[in-house]
Amino acid sequence: MAGDGLWRELLYRLTPTPNSYMTFIAPNDASVQLVWEEGPLLRVEVPDPRERVFRFAHLPLDRAEQVVAALAEDGRQVLGDFADLEVEPWG
Repeated sequence: MAGDGLWRELLYRLTPTPNSYMTFIAPNDASVQLVWEEGPLLRVEVPDPRERVFRFAHLPLDRAEQVVAALAEDGRQVLGDFADLEVEPWG
């Protein structure tokens, strides 16, 4: 995970075009992925390897920043604190 706030700079450089994405991985292997979709909508997702699904929600960029901040600072996945999560099986 990019330290010292570099992750924040990278987050805001992510181009809001469909299929543009970025993955953040903490030292404890927790991760969050951001994917721009049509709209543009920002999909924020957390992989669940045990169940082989993504849990995701569409969030505004400032909320996505809070999700990534929790991952960067504490290795916590807090996406569920911001929205009811949808589930998509791995394809």
